[in-house]
Amino acid sequence: MTTKSYLIATINLCLIAPLFSQRTGISQPTSTESVTTIPGLIADGTPPKTSEQVELPKLDLWNTLSRDIYVNRAPLMRGTPRVEGMIRVTMNMAIDPELPKPSSTLPALPPDDPKIVAALEDLRKKYQETELLFLSATVYGRLKTLLTVYPSGRREGAVTVVSNLNFGHFSGVSLFRVTDDDGSYRDYGLLMGVGGGDKRTLREDLELSGREAVNPAAFELPDVRVRGPEFVVIEGEEGKALDTVRSLHELYRTEGRRMEAAFYARQRASAKRKAELIANPPKPEDITITFWKRTPKSSKLQSEEAGR
Repeated sequence: MTTKSYLIATINLCLIAPLFSQRTGISQPTSTESVTTIPGLIADGTPPKTSEQVELPKLDLWNTLSRDIYVNRAPLMRGTPRVEGMIRVTMNMAIDPELPKPSSTLPALPPDDPKIVAALEDLRKKYQETELLFLSATVYGRLKTLLTVYPSGRREGAVTVVSNLNFGHFSGVSLFRVTDDDGSYRDYGLLMGVGGGDKRTLREDLELSGREAVNPAAFELPDVRVRGPEFVVIEGEEGKALDTVRSLHELYRTEGRRMEAAFYARQRASAKRKAELIANPPKPEDITITFWKRTPKSSKLQSEEAGR
């Protein structure tokens, strides 16, 4: 299968549960026994918050070396100028400022703290398991996706379907969970490669891959906005992988609007970033490295005592 690959390796803690037992391709609403949700945020292209500037200590330098270097790096985004130009690399050798050892950012918590005990007990009762899932998705015209699910990353037991979902919408998901009616839940990590199909159609790609006798329903799936998430199995049998496919479609039934909105927000943010890079090609910045040799206190005390 040929794709314009832009591999999105998102390690998502996702929850997939066997929500259906019948081998149909229609994701029907489930009963109240379980709920499929994304409890966390969905990536929407919002840049991360910049960390606060750390105030550097005053250093006494005993040597400095500088060198001019020409830098020629790959573009930050496809279709934007390369990052190139002359920079100055400066290395400063300083006298040990004897900075205090960094303290732990996470204070130790007593094991008998009531809040900690309660949280661990709640986790023990509700948390069931975490499992990684492996998916490969090729999206055609944003209307259909050729999806393959590999249980535990193996080809054995894999299943391939044609879905009426745009699986590019799943690329921003970082957590996905199914919670049972008793409050227990299972988390699953999602490792997904997703790309857009080349100029060939879905039918042409299926024929090229040797899948000529495909269920005609695979090419007649209705728009997701008409009848909701649906899929047609073209390869594979009942089992864990097909349960995963059903769960993914149920997730889209409950969270699809959020996922679609985040998808288009990421696209807008990407287009804006690309326009900025084209209008203002980035230049490599000078680099300054300052280092010193730390002297252990024990060695320093011995040297001072020897000099007395």
